[in-house]
Amino acid sequence: MKRYLLLVLVFIISVAVRFPVINNHLSMHHGWVTAHTLLTLQTWNDGGIFNYHAAPVYTPQNEGDKFIPALAGITDVKGDSYYVSYPPLGFYVPYFFIKLFFLQPTILSLIIFNLLLHFLSAFFIYKIVKRLLKNISSSEFAPIIAFVIYLFTPATLWFQCNVYFVDMLEQFLWIATFYVSLKLIDVENKKNIFLFTVLLFACCYTEWMGLFYAFMAFTYFGIKSICKKQIPVISLICVGVVLMSIGLFVLQYSQISGFHSLIESLTSKYKTRSGFYGENTSEFGLSIDNPDSFSRLWEHYFTNYFNLIFLLLIIILVFFFIQKKNQFENKYWLIVVVFLVVPVLLHHFIFFNFTSLHDFSVLKSAVPLPVISGLLIASFENSFSKKIFISVASVALLFYSIIGVKEFYSLYHKYCLTDSCEKLATFIKENVKPDEAIFIKGDYPLVSPMTYYHAHRLVTNANDFIDAKNLSLQYHHTKGVYMECNANGNCLSIQHFTLQ
Repeated sequence: MKRYLLLVLVFIISVAVRFPVINNHLSMHHGWVTAHTLLTLQTWNDGGIFNYHAAPVYTPQNEGDKFIPALAGITDVKGDSYYVSYPPLGFYVPYFFIKLFFLQPTILSLIIFNLLLHFLSAFFIYKIVKRLLKNISSSEFAPIIAFVIYLFTPATLWFQCNVYFVDMLEQFLWIATFYVSLKLIDVENKKNIFLFTVLLFACCYTEWMGLFYAFMAFTYFGIKSICKKQIPVISLICVGVVLMSIGLFVLQYSQISGFHSLIESLTSKYKTRSGFYGENTSEFGLSIDNPDSFSRLWEHYFTNYFNLIFLLLIIILVFFFIQKKNQFENKYWLIVVVFLVVPVLLHHFIFFNFTSLHDFSVLKSAVPLPVISGLLIASFENSFSKKIFISVASVALLFYSIIGVKEFYSLYHKYCLTDSCEKLATFIKENVKPDEAIFIKGDYPLVSPMTYYHAHRLVTNANDFIDAKNLSLQYHHTKGVYMECNANGNCLSIQHFTLQ
């Protein structure tokens, strides 16, 4: 009980150091994905989730917003557009969390939900390391150290607080599924099989990482069953879960605008996100053939795991110094590689453009790194006296945490919060009618989900007044406004127009 209280106390400290930036403003650093989620939750909250195919809709219910393709997706006959790049569970869970606690779909509500995911993720990291060390090491501190490492990594400090998208829920589900997988490796009873099935389905119905995990589970448990000459029950469950999740995904989203439209959208999106179809197809030209893509990927890791690199160097040096290389059975290292390392590498490779473009893509690596660190620490913990080990470990973790918090604030100060979208949104609410389409000459973040969320209106970029009129015709609107804005969100000019 005391140990759990210690974990809660450490988590509270991790929240306290972030408290100055926990508020109702969006950050320039991926605040748009939080706004993207909130736009869907807001529309569901206003109109009812089942009035939109129970799918992630992003069209506010104003006549001037219909048929506006502001984000990648598909549009139904009513002019409502939907985000179909992921299954919907990553939107369902925060929506029902907000409903359960009588909250509104606000930035602060998502931050609270995200912090809960952060604690639960770190807690299961603790449980995972503890279980991996069961009957192998007498280490008492390695699981706690892994817990702290996960909490104070810059990637988790930022992305499991200030930013929410489906990836953040997937992070927790993946960790929880791995913990149950460890129990399943030891005992294949009905309870463990049921929990594994439910959690694996949740993973697959949230983000594509679930499919890579299912593939590795299929392979591992399949080989294990063949060696024992048993029916590969778990492998068959993996196949069933994947087929069921993909089938439900296709069936549900096909109701929006038909099967052909869905496949067309998904194919186009994958070409953009894979990085395998050349620089002209990949977003911002970040393809596997572009050296700049790898530079960006390195920058993502360096920024988000700088303090972990510092800690791992210390661990590895001590590890080799005391030469305790054979402390663990090989199967435990194999399990970590199979279930934690390989799925990350597969996701990075298959969605290479996504990985090099968005630095929250490397959040997934926050799972294997603290687990590996915890196992390395346990391998030499008993080589020191308890007092010396606690003293050295405490100092190292303190420096690690301080560096992590410093990197967190460096990121915060580099990108800052933005109120420009809120200014523009206020102007739109006061000056634009619901039946007018909105066209703006302005840069990011003005034309982004951050403005969509605050204004509860869709905004399209236009080069000039003529371009705005042409786009209005293209989107089947007869009324619209064209605005020119500065970077601070101030409107410099506004022109209303009606097309005959």
